[in-house]
Amino acid sequence: MTRSSGQRPIHAESDEPKAIPRIAIQAFCETPEVAAALEAAAQDRRMSRAHTKVLMGGLPAAVEFYGSAPTPNLVVVESKGRSDEILGHLDGLAEVCDPGTKVLVIGHVNDVLLYRDLIRRGVSEYVVAPLDLFD
Repeated sequence: MTRSSGQRPIHAESDEPKAIPRIAIQAFCETPEVAAALEAAAQDRRMSRAHTKVLMGGLPAAVEFYGSAPTPNLVVVESKGRSDEILGHLDGLAEVCDPGTKVLVIGHVNDVLLYRDLIRRGVSEYVVAPLDLFD
């Protein structure tokens, strides 16, 4: 499709996913499988501008770490715990997170009630493991 008057063509939106902007991402994993998936995702060319760090320890480690350090743009936390454990640790994380920090939780239970509780608490997204880079 082109505009009249000899102007540049208008192109349809590309279906190709856009690159992640220049942000800091820190992940706190409980399982080696999730850590490996996040490390592999960090190597994707679309993530080239993001600074990604994957650590072990899950939600408790994140709460402890951010008690004395500023939070990045995005915090990814994995938890194999029950719903009440996840919510309790997230309340602790909320106390130490800087305003504007986004939180993505990776869990091991497909639970819509947990998902709703997480979203109400301000979590940006809840993803159920196992992770697949091509989903």
